[in-house]
Amino acid sequence: MEDSKMSSPSEDQVDFTQTATTPNIKKLISKRNGYVLGKGTILKLDQYAPIHGRSGNEDPSPQKKRKLVLSGAPNFRRIPGARIYAVGQPTVFGIYTALNRIKQEAPDKFDVTWINLREEPIIYINKRPFVLREADHPLRNFSYAGLTARTIDDMERRLKEDILSEAASNGNNVLVHIEQDDEITACWEGVNHSVVQTSGEIYESLLRNENYQIKYVRLPSTPERAPAPTLMDQILQALQDATSHTSVIFNCQIGVGRVLSNLISFRFHKNYLFLFGLNFLELKL
Repeated sequence: MEDSKMSSPSEDQVDFTQTATTPNIKKLISKRNGYVLGKGTILKLDQYAPIHGRSGNEDPSPQKKRKLVLSGAPNFRRIPGARIYAVGQPTVFGIYTALNRIKQEAPDKFDVTWINLREEPIIYINKRPFVLREADHPLRNFSYAGLTARTIDDMERRLKEDILSEAASNGNNVLVHIEQDDEITACWEGVNHSVVQTSGEIYESLLRNENYQIKYVRLPSTPERAPAPTLMDQILQALQDATSHTSVIFNCQIGVGRVLSNLISFRFHKNYLFLFGLNFLELKL
């Protein structure tokens, strides 16, 4: 991490030499004035313990727990009889692990289309995903219904700028929040330009630097609602260059709701898919 000269905090800065007390935290949050990271908003880690092992019908008994657990890739699973996978919002290392698992199943013909269904900006800080939340309602999602992929991508780029700007004014640290046992804990995160990344930058890096054959597509889908009528057409458009060797992985926040809705849509569009020669997407649900 790059070194920078530390300066004495001004009236608008938080004194990082002091304990991260509640008054200091509230002061910083109330003075945020970024384009996306604005007044009264926080950066909340987008993973928490209960997200792993979630299903539509939860059963706490050990016998019902998922057999396959990938670190950093919550609720990763493959649809039986198809090269289709689902996962909750992963860390960067979770992305590696999921892709390695897919490659392990088809080592000689590795080709992946990753479809991101999240309808909100996701920013990666030190390889972990963070989302924007209201400080007064940290467990409540913002409503971004109707935003296009281009708009959300632009919000991510502006959020990255906001984070780096705030960190530059506060000793290269940025305030983030983590959910633990239904408690929201504030902590400081050291950052520089190389460790704050948009979703697009993460997958571009995988293709350019890590040599993974991966195509990344963002198709926003509103949580807890049936897929929009146009979404299936957008998915088919994203898969127009797919072959019988292509694996498709969908991700939403938890890897259950939106993913399941779209997989069900695939089943009802099976005949339509055959018209495109995409028989590898046949589901046995």
